[in-house]
Amino acid sequence: MIAVSMFCNIAPNVFKRLYCTESMELVLIQKFLISIALGALLGTEREMSKSHSGEKVAGVRTFSLITLLGTTLAHLSQEYPYLVVVGAGIFGLLVIAGYWKIGAADPGITTEVGSIVAFVIGVLCYSDPSLAVMLAIFVGIIFVVKKKSHSLIKKMREEELIDTLKFALIAFVILPFLPNEPIDPFGVLNPYKIWLLVVFISGIGYVGYFLIRIFGTKSGTGLTGVLGGLASSTAVTASMSHRSRESADILFPALFATVIANTIMFLRILVEVFVVRRVLVGDLLIPMAAMMVTGLVVAVYFWNKKVPSEVDVDLQDPFTLTPALKFGLFFAFILVISKVASQYLGEPGVYVTGIISGLADVDAITLSMATLAGKEVSTEVAVTTIILAAISNIVAKTAITVLFGSPEFKKRMILTSAGIMTVGLLVILL
Repeated sequence: MIAVSMFCNIAPNVFKRLYCTESMELVLIQKFLISIALGALLGTEREMSKSHSGEKVAGVRTFSLITLLGTTLAHLSQEYPYLVVVGAGIFGLLVIAGYWKIGAADPGITTEVGSIVAFVIGVLCYSDPSLAVMLAIFVGIIFVVKKKSHSLIKKMREEELIDTLKFALIAFVILPFLPNEPIDPFGVLNPYKIWLLVVFISGIGYVGYFLIRIFGTKSGTGLTGVLGGLASSTAVTASMSHRSRESADILFPALFATVIANTIMFLRILVEVFVVRRVLVGDLLIPMAAMMVTGLVVAVYFWNKKVPSEVDVDLQDPFTLTPALKFGLFFAFILVISKVASQYLGEPGVYVTGIISGLADVDAITLSMATLAGKEVSTEVAVTTIILAAISNIVAKTAITVLFGSPEFKKRMILTSAGIMTVGLLVILL
């Protein structure tokens, strides 16, 4: 009986140790496999980039061995703490010696630097596989865009480089230090969020500038409108309004970008409602689709207008902070007016709230109404409020074009906005 009792006490611990040991071995094997796969990925790109020249280059096998070496040393360093440091030093000397031998024939050091990073990736595969995978993807992208980046840099002018540094300054130096909380009595002026919008508008203008330089006036501006509209149609409107003042050649592409961005807003509203309260989609589908189709028809009209196809359009700067700052002040003014109106009007109705809120942000009121529909407010009231907020947002964007756009740009945008809003109001009334 004593033996049986001892066996019952010992057996679970033995099985537990065996199970833990087996699990640890599986995890270790997984880390090594990830290491080899990431090395093979980087090595494949290196072989492909040099295959046309017939040169011998570190490829799939070499990079796989490099990452595997890093993972192995990281594992052994659990017992011998300084082994990974010594191994990294020796590997670095080997890379330097290899470059010393072939540097005259191939002065580039992309592969050599890449092999050092691959070693680091191998080490990370042991301690943080997720970070290793992310880093390997970034390195692979850097490898792949080598030729295109060189071509773009050759075309880059000095003022474009200076403006790039300016944009980096406002986005990555100033923004993080701003307070992320309201500083006014009404609780609406958040410096971080307002400056973030300034950064976003400048960023759309910056990216759009280089898209125009790369793809041409028409395609580059159109692509800016489509991509920017997915995130902020207001930012696209502000950016394109400014661009319309710089060059007459960009008038119709800027109109297309603005209209298509505003049209995407209606699709974004439907997606947001579908996620929060999908039963409202049926009631919103017809009015949103009607306004969206109206916008698409006008956008196609602007797209078919003939424009110069040269890549080097006469634009002044890729980075334009002054218009973004003006819009930031305008946006802050709208926020304060909306809050004051809402506060002093009391609660005359959800519709007034929707109209006022839509002047600044259509997404917030859309999500609020979708959440409250069928609970605090009726479904019909929620749907009508969302439509009114969308129309109100179009009014605010039209005001932006009037303030910042060229005469021809603002005239055509007023007519376009009037058409879209008329369709939306008719759908509500009918």
